Amino acid sequence: MKDNEIIKALECCGNIVDSTCKECGYHKTYNASCVVRLMRDALDLINRQKAKIKEKDEMLKAQASKIFLYEDVLKEKTAEIERLKSYSNYKVWTVRDKALVLTETLEDYEEFKRNIESEARKEFAERLKAISHPYGDTQKVFELQIDNLLKEMDK
Repeated sequence: MKDNEIIKALECCGNIVDSTCKECGYHKTYNASCVVRLMRDALDLINRQKAKIKEKDEMLKAQASKIFLYEDVLKEKTAEIERLKSYSNYKVWTVRDKALVLTETLEDYEEFKRNIESEARKEFAERLKAISHPYGDTQKVFELQIDNLLKEMDK
């Protein structure tokens, strides 16, 4: 039977005082075994609804993890935009997570670009230095090599 017929039959059987078995589709179809059949179908209905709830719950969890991922990306993009805005000589506009840099002259733009590249190199070097070296005492030598490589890159 359909879900709404199962629910209607449960309502009929649940009303002991004013029992209306004659109106119940289960009683008409199954006579004396109607209650047993109704219990089986009700259990099946409950299990199907539980499965739907579980499926929707999993879908919501997946959506929530995507939202958290998007929030992290948004935070990163916002931080990058704020960092770019720190170059007060330049106008930085944002359009759909993209930064548009407006400068007075091409030389200003080239300077801006050099500053960004320099910042990226410094950040890269700091991240490399933060990695622990397996030989402990040679950490300082390793850091000096990174600094020398960066100086060579800037030439």
